[in-house]
Amino acid sequence: MNSSNEIQAAMHHKVSVPPFIEYFYLSLIFLAPATILLIRGSTSAILIFLSLFSIIYGLTKFQARQCTIDIRNFRYYALASICFPLAILIQQIYLDQWDMRALDAISRFTVAFILFLFLSNLDPKKMLRHFGWGCAAGAIGIFLWAIVSPQPQIWAATHRLGNYYTNPIPFGDIALLLGFLALITMQADERSSLPVFALRLFALFCGIYISYKSGSRGGWLAMPILVVIVLSQNRSILAKRVFYLLSSGIFVFVAFIFASPYAQHRFNDIFQNLSSFNSGNADTSVGLRLSLWRASVRLFFDNPLYGVGKGRLEPALHELAQSGLLIPQAVNQHAHSDIFSTMAEMGGIGLICLFILYFGLTFYFWKSRKSNVDLTKTAAYSGLAVAASTIIFGLTIDVLVPVMQVSFIALSCAVFLAVINHSRRNNESNILTTESILIEDEF
Repeated sequence: MNSSNEIQAAMHHKVSVPPFIEYFYLSLIFLAPATILLIRGSTSAILIFLSLFSIIYGLTKFQARQCTIDIRNFRYYALASICFPLAILIQQIYLDQWDMRALDAISRFTVAFILFLFLSNLDPKKMLRHFGWGCAAGAIGIFLWAIVSPQPQIWAATHRLGNYYTNPIPFGDIALLLGFLALITMQADERSSLPVFALRLFALFCGIYISYKSGSRGGWLAMPILVVIVLSQNRSILAKRVFYLLSSGIFVFVAFIFASPYAQHRFNDIFQNLSSFNSGNADTSVGLRLSLWRASVRLFFDNPLYGVGKGRLEPALHELAQSGLLIPQAVNQHAHSDIFSTMAEMGGIGLICLFILYFGLTFYFWKSRKSNVDLTKTAAYSGLAVAASTIIFGLTIDVLVPVMQVSFIALSCAVFLAVINHSRRNNESNILTTESILIEDEF
């Protein structure tokens, strides 16, 4: 009798989701990555809507025990989702600076955690498949847009590909991540289908191509890590011949793209900019970044605890420019780096929060990457791709500022962690069921 009660408790009183609501969620989970670069604000709107709907629906089916167990088992993720908003609120009280816009982008992680609690009740196989196909559709869709559109949106001075609501840097970074996720999210039955495999691989090439056309060099830094993640995931899954063909195909395509005159020109610009900076000319792409980073370090040492205030970097940089400590061209709203922007705006407290965010988004994916369950392993490697790219992209641009980009990262992590959580629940239930059978056999 006691063992039966334990099993019922282990089932975590799972919230029952009607089929029509599940398919409604799955449809929006597909649309979020599919439309991110085509329809302005779509991903953010989908994230907020699903979270609000989850709260409303959850109130009618609320299970405190279920939520408590999930929060405890994913406590680092929970902490990562709330640390920045809490720190910003405390900072605004401490500095007497009130601006709720400072919470706009970063609060998406808190919203996504609420969604994660609900997504853990959906069919994980369907959820991962819909999200994966959404990524493939997003990468292929933006590739076709760039090819078919008679006048794709570019920065006239640099001829870099972007769209009407975002600049080439996040545009190219998101396209690159969509392409890799299209391949990484493939499940076992999809890998055995040649048409599916070919289409997902094509989506990867589309994402790389768009990243190349955007000229986002910071995004290109993440490509070796993403390739390693793809190969590590598939090394023991695919047949050797298929694995070698996949590896060769990716390397040849990447080498061909980045051996082009345009890519070489973008790389050569780095060394020319550095040379100009050393000669005293900071008014170049690299020179302005280095100036901003140096100024951010100065502001950090002047305000080591809480920084100058979230969203207050531009006025602080303007003061430095007026004092002759920074060239006026470098004055910007952000420092072109998550680390340096956080350092200047939020001080040491902000850097701690940034580390917690990175750790909380990475820990469970890294822990689950060697799972014997293919679904869990696939979600883990997909999450590692998102977490790693977020960190690397953030070295040279403010990833945690554009609402669109933060919404996509937050939603991706919520989906992948929900898949892992669902697998954990099933595993615990199966263990207790087996133990119950053994106990009953003894009596």
